[in-house]
Amino acid sequence: MTRMLLTEGRGLFDEYIVCFANTGREHPKTLDFIKKCDDEFGFNTVWLEAVVDQRKGKQITHKVIDYDTASRDGQPFEDVIRKYGIPNVSRPHCSDKLKKYVMSSYIRSLGLKASRVPTAIGIRNDESRRVSGTEADVIYPLIDIWSVDREHILLWWEDQTFDLEIDEFEGNCQACYKKSFHKLHLQMERDQSVFDWTDEMERKYGHINARSKSPYKNNSKVWEEKRGCRSVFFRGGKSTQDLRDEHVRLQGNYRKPPEDEGGCSESCEPFATG
Repeated sequence: MTRMLLTEGRGLFDEYIVCFANTGREHPKTLDFIKKCDDEFGFNTVWLEAVVDQRKGKQITHKVIDYDTASRDGQPFEDVIRKYGIPNVSRPHCSDKLKKYVMSSYIRSLGLKASRVPTAIGIRNDESRRVSGTEADVIYPLIDIWSVDREHILLWWEDQTFDLEIDEFEGNCQACYKKSFHKLHLQMERDQSVFDWTDEMERKYGHINARSKSPYKNNSKVWEEKRGCRSVFFRGGKSTQDLRDEHVRLQGNYRKPPEDEGGCSESCEPFATG
């Protein structure tokens, strides 16, 4: 999408600002990929990270980083969790706080009004169900300007000298709570250590902004008995340890994906639409 905007879409807008907001939990190959795009295509990406003032009422701002200084230990994400609590499907605040607010802060630092600068999101035409249609400051070029589907993307990348090199079940954000349990178990089979961080966050910050009742239907009693009103990452009120215990019990029987599960549809764009 960025390549098309910078080559074929020069007359659509006066200027383009290419940004990447690093959460500290991106797959290492995502960082490599963004750097390769800069080197190969000349995107001149502005690398950003959240600066979280832990005082009440203080807004999230940004700092400019680069490939070498980008966090790879989850620090920006932990700073957000320390103040706002564990994100999950009931409270998916990480996209806003680690991406949207960070990019808006950067736009304001340029003397621009963030709400007047549209954000281009790379959702394809065959993913249009993920578009909520309620964000006035968001555009979807691969839907509204060019009709681009998954096959188009795959064919285009076949002609390039590099690719993302991440399996679909892994995705960009490691151990993302938006993933199906099938994908999480595949990730756990490949690398158990990916879940060490989510386990640590639940133990350290599960009490912050935890709800008195389960955000999940039909199991609030179980939630209160098991968690003591502590927040966890995964669907159905499952903690990282629950997921690990389940992984052992399944003994590899998670290998076959559900019939309705396709490619990687979980993502953490700014201005989340899911």
